[in-house]
Amino acid sequence: MFFPIFLNLENKHVLIVGGGIVALRKIEKLIKFKPRLMVVAPKVLDEITSLEKEHILTIKRRKFIMSDLRDKFMVVVATDDIVLQKRIYKTCLKKKIHCNSVDSKDYCTFLFPSLILKEPVVIGINTSGEAPSVSKYLRQKIEDVLPPNLEIIVKEVSSYRKIERSSEKINDYTRWLFSSHI
Repeated sequence: MFFPIFLNLENKHVLIVGGGIVALRKIEKLIKFKPRLMVVAPKVLDEITSLEKEHILTIKRRKFIMSDLRDKFMVVVATDDIVLQKRIYKTCLKKKIHCNSVDSKDYCTFLFPSLILKEPVVIGINTSGEAPSVSKYLRQKIEDVLPPNLEIIVKEVSSYRKIERSSEKINDYTRWLFSSHI
């Protein structure tokens, strides 16, 4: 079972190995958190190339080499080459680099959650890699019950916390906001 943790990825060097549809899905999740993305793949989808043109990421159009791991905070192996996944994972373990091998939880130090992002609220759901479709279903159910103005509620509670130190009063105020805004 994996412990849920939220990491600050802003300006962290993140490597994506692979340039296909799975890589694109991971990139789309990651870019919201502003890392420095680099993609290594002999071929990349046009959508990924477009992101390079927008200066959102860089691409090295070639096969992965181990030196690509230098100075990386996180690696996502978005390829179905299980031998490569295992090789990268083992090297990442030695170098203390966070590693996710898509669809191979045995070669992961972290899992990608199904994400709900309503800034500044981030909700991540996972099933420890057992049933991603369950995570997706739960995400849809949770999104259906969240108030549409959640970001306003968060701002109001954050402001209130600056003038009120009592946890009980802050909790009461939060409950009141949810009951009056839903």
